[in-house]
Amino acid sequence: MLSKSNNRQLIDRGLDPKLVLFYQVWQELTYRWTIDTYKNKIFNTLNILQETVDVAEKTLAKIYLSYSNIQQCLAETLYIINHDNTLEKHYPTILHMLRRNLSGLGSKDSDLKRIIAHLKNVITKLDASYIENLLTDLRTAINDGSEKEIMNLTNCMVSIAIQHGWSSSELFNCVNILLESEEINIKWEKFVSKIFYSEEQERIILINTFFKIKSEGDTGTVFRNLSRLGVEIKSCDDFKEDYPDFADKLSPKRRYMLMKVSAYDDYSAAHKAIRGISDSLNILSFYNFIEYWDLKDIKIHVLNKQTKENRTIHPNDLYKTYNSIDSSNKVFARTCSLLVQDNQAIKERILNSFGYTNMSQASLLQEEKFMNAWVALESLTRTQIYNDIISAVKNVLPQAHCKRYLFRIIKNFIEDCIRCEVDLGFVMSGTGDKVNRAESVKKIMTEINDPLQLARYIEKCSVNSLLSQRLVQIQSLLSDIKTLANRIDEHKERLTWQIQRLYRIRNQIAHSALYDTNLLISYIEHLYDYIFIFTNEVIVCVVDKKVTNIDEALCILKENYDEFKFIASDKKTAMTVNDLICGGIINMI
Repeated sequence: MLSKSNNRQLIDRGLDPKLVLFYQVWQELTYRWTIDTYKNKIFNTLNILQETVDVAEKTLAKIYLSYSNIQQCLAETLYIINHDNTLEKHYPTILHMLRRNLSGLGSKDSDLKRIIAHLKNVITKLDASYIENLLTDLRTAINDGSEKEIMNLTNCMVSIAIQHGWSSSELFNCVNILLESEEINIKWEKFVSKIFYSEEQERIILINTFFKIKSEGDTGTVFRNLSRLGVEIKSCDDFKEDYPDFADKLSPKRRYMLMKVSAYDDYSAAHKAIRGISDSLNILSFYNFIEYWDLKDIKIHVLNKQTKENRTIHPNDLYKTYNSIDSSNKVFARTCSLLVQDNQAIKERILNSFGYTNMSQASLLQEEKFMNAWVALESLTRTQIYNDIISAVKNVLPQAHCKRYLFRIIKNFIEDCIRCEVDLGFVMSGTGDKVNRAESVKKIMTEINDPLQLARYIEKCSVNSLLSQRLVQIQSLLSDIKTLANRIDEHKERLTWQIQRLYRIRNQIAHSALYDTNLLISYIEHLYDYIFIFTNEVIVCVVDKKVTNIDEALCILKENYDEFKFIASDKKTAMTVNDLICGGIINMI
């Protein structure tokens, strides 16, 4: 969550008290540096149904040879619809039919055809009224102060807005409409109308020419070919008469590539234009009209033709990803100790993963970022224990990711408290100027089930509605081992579904070089999160357990989770969360 977003601070800025939690949740979901756990979820009922149709059709066409794709897609679809309150409230018959038809898929082509026909019919029915019902439910939840409903429905609203073509960056700004001085209902209608009932607007995108023509004599030919491909070459003078403010931002000495696109916001327009211009330049590069090119040092100038507003966007504004790597001294020290050992096989696997991750981060081309990140993940998970690479990734990475699931949640809660200027009596480091995260996690886990301490926590966190909800969630997890085990197992399942999806995207890019780059950046962030956490867990396991090869470490990480699940699910166990997960870390082996 963001700093300076406590309840009183927002109310003083003009926000109606009823909208405080909604505003806080919306900003957290759309903020570019929010950790993956609390960032907007890409999928909702509408687009997961459409994806299921797509996967079923490709399975039917033998593009996907394994039934695991459609089986896992169906499992994820069932999970999402079973958590959709709008579907349950307004479409109970559709919900019952979906549950019945998506359970127990047969292996015949006729089964797939039946599912495709059923889902297309459902999608048509939901398209007519689902969003309107969702917004009605959300407004009711806001009026009633139903915190859990507000959080769930806001997540769904953001997901659908991004699906429609909005960028998360612009959605982050849109919510500030609710800070305006008008009456609450007027502000709300203006906000909702902008997102769901406005039209895309035409924008002119200018990017400085960043390619080198192989022969000076070919300049005219290159420009004519670009024009044939939908990219015009313009100068500053071409805009002075109609758009003088825009022209002032351009260099009189430069030439610019121009593309016209329609989009809901400037960031989405820039995504579309870069994709279109990149495709055109790739063609010219392939036929040797221009040198190889990249996106370094470019500026993207966006002009809204309707409003005449303009903005300059840098590539990092579009493609900078959240970096969740744990670079603490202990982790780095383990890495250094590992790399000075004589075990070449382990060193090569680790260094290969580092190398491909760096290549991914250095690139501004999204497909290249994604593919290098996937190779970085493959290089560390490749093993002879499983028959294929996707099985290796799915059967090891989710379990390893779960090892510090609880620790990451409580650690982020501590950091949220710091941002909200809430002091719960955290343990300080030796110098006394920084919070010791690991020891503070242990302290919270010990104190939160003490009624007196919990009452103190509740009072302190009440300054921020979203922070209070985080406290409620953490207290629920720490009060019962089976509740926590179910949450972690649910996290593992969702990771497995996402990995299968990322593998499909990997194949789609490799075989057809096509994907929606507006969404691809979110998937790249997921990949980075998996790589950073998984690599650290492998390194810690190799060093601390003194194993001699990566395969042993992968087995330990998987068995560590499996043993936790076995003990936690034992009905006779009397162990508490603190007994089983000391310091928020699953460490059974």
